[in-house]
Parts: sequence; C-alpha cells; structure tokens
Amino acid sequence: MTYDIKLQYQKLWAHDGSPLNWTDANTIFITAVVTKDGDELQSAVKLQLYVDPASVYPADSDGILLDKQGNSFYTLKTDDEGICNFKFAALVKTISEISLMVEDDQDSLTIPVTIAFTSYTGLSSQYMGPGLPYSDGVIKLTEYMNTIHVSIPAAQTQVPPDANVALLVNDVNCMTLPYETAIVSGFDVPIGWLIPYAMNNFNYIISYGVGKAAASMLSRANVEGTFVLRPQVTDRRNLKNSPRFEYPNMSIQTADYDITAYLTVPEDNDDKLKTGDEIQFLLYLNAYWQGTNKSNDSLIHASEVIHFDDTGEEQTLKGVFKSKDLHGFGMSNDYREGTYYLDYVLYRKKEDLNYNPEKYPSGPVNTVGPLPNI
Repeated sequence: MTYDIKLQYQKLWAHDGSPLNWTDANTIFITAVVTKDGDELQSAVKLQLYVDPASVYPADSDGILLDKQGNSFYTLKTDDEGICNFKFAALVKTISEISLMVEDDQDSLTIPVTIAFTSYTGLSSQYMGPGLPYSDGVIKLTEYMNTIHVSIPAAQTQVPPDANVALLVNDVNCMTLPYETAIVSGFDVPIGWLIPYAMNNFNYIISYGVGKAAASMLSRANVEGTFVLRPQVTDRRNLKNSPRFEYPNMSIQTADYDITAYLTVPEDNDDKLKTGDEIQFLLYLNAYWQGTNKSNDSLIHASEVIHFDDTGEEQTLKGVFKSKDLHGFGMSNDYREGTYYLDYVLYRKKEDLNYNPEKYPSGPVNTVGPLPNI
C-alpha cells in the first residue's frame, strides 16, 4: 500500500501579528489530499504534522489550535473525501519548515515546505537593509530582463548555520533561502513583483529557533524601464518556426517537475539561422495569487541559452524551464485560471539584433491546484 500526500496552498507567507488572529493577511491556508496507489482518495486517515522550529501556531479549518503529541508532531485526519484542511498563524516574525506523513508511514513523508511570517512592522537597525541593483536610487529594467538581483549582507553578529532568511518585497511577496545560501547568492526577484515607476520596498528577516528572529532595515528604490510580461508585437516578430511543448494544446498544471520546450529547425533552415546565433526560450506566465484577483505575472527564461550550430540538417533544439520557477501561479477567487505564452528570442550574432517567431502557443496555467476549501 502506497500513500501519497499532495499539498495545495494559496501562499507560503503571511503577516505576523499579536494577538493571534486568523484574517487572510495573517494566515497561511494549506490543504492536504491523501491518495493510495496513485488515485484512490483516502478518508479518515490520521496524519502527523511536523513543524521545525515550532514557532508557528497550527490550527484546523475552524481555527482550533492543534494539540502537539509530546515534542514531535501534531495530529490531523482526512475527511470523507480524503482531504485535510489546516492553517498557520504566528505572533512574531519567524520561518518554519513543515512536512506531513500518514501515521507511522515514513514512506509517505512529504518534502519539507518553508513558510514565513514577516511584515514591515517592528523593523530593527541590527541588520543592514538588502542590497539593491540601483543607480542614483533607481532600478532600471531592460528588454527580456526577468529578475533583479537582491543581495543579503552578512550579519555582524554570530548567526547559527541552520538560520533562514525571508525577503519581503513590497509587503505583498516573499521568498526564503537558508542564511548561508542567501549571503552568498542573494535572491533573484521576478520583475512581476515590482511596481513600475513607483517606490519599491525591500527588507528581510533572519530566523532561527523558536522565537528567535530579527528584521533588517528597509531598503527602497524607484523602478523604471521595460516591464515585458507577455509577448510583444514588433516588426522583428517574423520568424517562421514556432516553439512548442511536447504535446499540442498543453496546459501547465503542476510545478512538480521541469518542462521542456522544443524548436525544430528544418533542413532548408527557412529562418536562416547561422552558427553562433543564440536562442533563448521564454515562458510568460499571466496568472493570479491563488484565491485572489491580484495578478501574478512573470517571465521565465529556460535554464540555458542555446548556441546554434548550422549542420545543414534538420535539428530539434530544446530548452528546459525549471520546476522551482513554476510555483505559485494560481487561479483567481472566481476560479479563472491563468494563461501561459511560449516564446523565444533569436539573437543574430552578425546583426546584433533580436527576432521572435510570428506564432507562439498559449494555454491555461495553474500550478497551485484547486482553491483550498477553507
């Protein structure tokens, strides 16, 4: 017997606040769907919920706090449809990892999910604000730019190796990394998280252990430039060969695995690609923050740029979009899914110009799942 637990969530961060409350802004809602042998929903199954560190408050769908079993886990149970709804709130800024498994079935243990509680209240001067890629107080965006890089300065005080960092952007979006990773690689923030031609706000918290977290000072910058979040019509959108996914009319319904895009260059090479030309696959995602009418738009680049080599024969080129970039593109509160557009840009080496295909596929996207019934 093989159990599988699928988690669905609207968001993975919320505001901290005292006293404890269950408003949308202060609550993370999660639904667990339990199946057996691939598809059979499992009713009345006991689940063990692990929270590390235990600095958040888990509750059932009615807001009744869960009882902890000793020092290890909380217990939950699926309903008649194999579904279990629960939620979290926190009194203070914190970052925790959560995982579930069917009672005493280690094989069903889910991959840990990181949740964060933070806000722009109670900021300290203990930590410098995040480093922003600005010049004269302005972050400037260029064509096909899909992220900006935000750096996290190393703390002047000792930070435990198991600490985590949560970066809060404009008080509406948040991302997390282990501290040791964050101070080396920083965060790549999607441009869809930014507010064009306005002041944008950034800060972070460093969290470790129960109730041990501190927030940085606020960093601010105006954002100007080109916000391209869907394919544009230009006089250089004239390439004959279109990109495609593996299946025609494909929908993007999960972020559990990478997805591959393809471009076939026929033997006659009617778009006249030359050796040394570069091709970058692009995936535009126009969706929603799950269960809201707030847009969640993003431009994702395939993981590698293709350097074309003209062999005189038909070639099929491939680009991979990483699963980590596909999370969080949900449906609106009135059940509208988002839309994806698969595109590419060709950089002609000898012309120093870029071109796009005349036609490009589109379809529905919802990588979050159904709206939690909470």
